[in-house]
Amino acid sequence: MNTHSQDPTLSEGSVLVLRAHHGMCLAFFRGEGYSGTFTEHMAKIKASLDRSPDRLLRVTARADDICTACPNLHDGVCETALKTERYDRAVLARCHLEEDTLITWQEFSRRVAENILQAGRRSDICSDCQWDSLCR
Repeated sequence: MNTHSQDPTLSEGSVLVLRAHHGMCLAFFRGEGYSGTFTEHMAKIKASLDRSPDRLLRVTARADDICTACPNLHDGVCETALKTERYDRAVLARCHLEEDTLITWQEFSRRVAENILQAGRRSDICSDCQWDSLCR
């Protein structure tokens, strides 16, 4: 069974909806997460983006295509919605983007790297995240 062809988030031609702060999460992702299902889903999306750096994203501050496998998402709402939206808004601001901007993965990840990670600003955004220790 080819799960790649059955999951629209992995279809190279489709626009991937991505929370802005997930640009940082993907930079540090090592296969750890909330659950096996979530971790596998995020790994597949990361592999898809690595294969297709010109993949078009819609960068947002709400639940995205990664969140669909998260056990903390209930009826489209994250249990920690206020915190994660704060992360998203900070990433958008530091990357000089507006919500729902269409941008390639390559350009978005470059902006995240230059404006946040290499600038030493990641902890300013999400040091209160439960996964913070994985990003150091």
